[in-house]
Parts: sequence; structure tokens; C-alpha cells
Amino acid sequence: MMWLGRRRHGAGCVRRAISGRACDRAHRLPAGDKSSRSSGQMAVEFAVTMPIIAMVAFIALNGLIFAGDCVAFDIAARDAVRLQADDGSEADCAAEVRTRIEERLGMSHESVEVACETVGLGHLQYTATASFAPPFLSGASIFGVSVPQLRHEVSFTVSPYRKGVVV
Repeated sequence: MMWLGRRRHGAGCVRRAISGRACDRAHRLPAGDKSSRSSGQMAVEFAVTMPIIAMVAFIALNGLIFAGDCVAFDIAARDAVRLQADDGSEADCAAEVRTRIEERLGMSHESVEVACETVGLGHLQYTATASFAPPFLSGASIFGVSVPQLRHEVSFTVSPYRKGVVV
């Protein structure tokens, strides 16, 4: 291709007189030329985005583990309260329910608390709370903020007149 002429136009841009195209960028290379200037771009982009992707995946994974533990805790707590209601003994009811939940779950990264109180008309209300603290996050802090334990609470009210019936 024969060039009739080139003239400088701005900061390093060259205007092609024949083609009438707009001014090319000053740092752009010809289409067929692969330069070392752009070969490291993908590596830099990967290095910048990889920690962010890893943090999002870590948070999502912990959220899914917590959701699964909450489902298992709800089922274990419901069964433990039903068994306690069938036993008929109200002395140390919270301790027995807690023991049953812990035996069923068998998870070292969760602590269980159970409270039992009498509400209106002699009904018993059991409130079970699970605190989720994975061992790899114990004492961890992100940007100076400590990672709190996640808590899940479920309560059941049991009728004293019909044993085993959750109200």
C-alpha cells in the first residue's frame, strides 16, 4: 500500500491522508504485531481479581455450611423437644434437650444452649440457640474487625395437656 503522506496530529497520533480514518492512538501497534507490552495484561488482571474471587467464594462456602448446619440443628432440636415432652419430666428439661441435640449433631464447631420456661396456660417454651464458629476462623480478624460467631435460634412451645404435641 502506498502512503501519500503522513502528518503529525496531536500527541504521537498519525493521520493517514489517503484513508481518511480518524487518528490512531499513539501507543497502538499494528494489528499483526504482538508486543510484550500487552502480554502481561492478563496476568496482572488475574493477580488483581483472584483475591477478590477467593474471598467471595470463601464467604459463600461458609454461608452454605452455616445454612446446612442450621437445617440439621432445627431437625435435631425438634426431635429432642418431642422426646422430652414424651418423657414427662420437667426437672432439668433444658439440660436433657441440650444433651440430645449435641449427641445428634456431633459438631465440634457449634455450641448449643437451651432454655426452658413456662408460658401462658402451663405451656413450656424451649428456646435452643446454636453458635457457629468454625475452627479456622477462631480469633481471626479482617481489616482489624474480629469475625463474630453466627447464631441461629429456634423455639418450640409444647402443650402439657397433649404430650408430644408442638404448638
